Amino acid sequence: MIRSLTHCISLRILVFALIVSTGHANEEDAIGKNCLFIGHSFFIPVSRSFNALVNNVGIEGHLQIEVFRGGKNGAPGSLWGHEPSRKKIQSSLDKGKIDLFGMTLYSTNSSIEDYKKWIDYALKNNPKVEIYIGIPWGRISEGGVKRSVAAYSKGSRAFQARTHKELILRLRAMYPENKVTCSYYGMASVELWNMYEEGKLPGIKRVAKSNSVYRDGMGHAGDILLTVAGLVWLNTIYGIDIAKVKPAKVNFKFDYKAVAAKVIALDKEHNPVK
Repeated sequence: MIRSLTHCISLRILVFALIVSTGHANEEDAIGKNCLFIGHSFFIPVSRSFNALVNNVGIEGHLQIEVFRGGKNGAPGSLWGHEPSRKKIQSSLDKGKIDLFGMTLYSTNSSIEDYKKWIDYALKNNPKVEIYIGIPWGRISEGGVKRSVAAYSKGSRAFQARTHKELILRLRAMYPENKVTCSYYGMASVELWNMYEEGKLPGIKRVAKSNSVYRDGMGHAGDILLTVAGLVWLNTIYGIDIAKVKPAKVNFKFDYKAVAAKVIALDKEHNPVK
């Protein structure tokens, strides 16, 4: 009897440890969040992909609101300065029911002060809100000139490191009572472009309207990048084991979940348990 009880306790401890280390055992363990996402076209389409995946796995209680403006207009500072957008976002925050407030960044209007304005406002009625900063990929061409995959990869990794030091760590120091989560989902673009150049994406086009990494020469996400980035968000926000997820209408002939897993590992490295 004692041996049986000890075995049962040990098994429960093991299961608990596995859940903590790898995420939720299943979607039933995840508690749905009321999310507000604000940003541009390298962010909001990913939030929609994420929402579809959340519905696919059946996380109860998940809700999300999106406020979109294209390009630099979707940067935090730009949204604050645009009265119609600011009022729409503030209206959602004023209700005091936002669990996760997600923003992104751009090359302009993304200073620490721009984030501070939004976070300070959010905290008035949502004191326990989780701040989510999604770091997007960069454009694949500049001024109509295609960037090389090597330069793109090097620049993206430098941008990721700089953003973590100059933005994420500073926000965590400024708001120690709140969880500040970051996602480097944009690195999925780096992984997929490199795989394409290496011939590891059979039947997939780099730029096309469907079955592609990107859907245009600027670098707006194609269905593959949206799926991979959405899976990254699903794990980073809800801790869902993506190995168990079966995205609808996806029939890619390569291990896209392995690509997502590489980026998820990066997110885990940069998000301490709190």
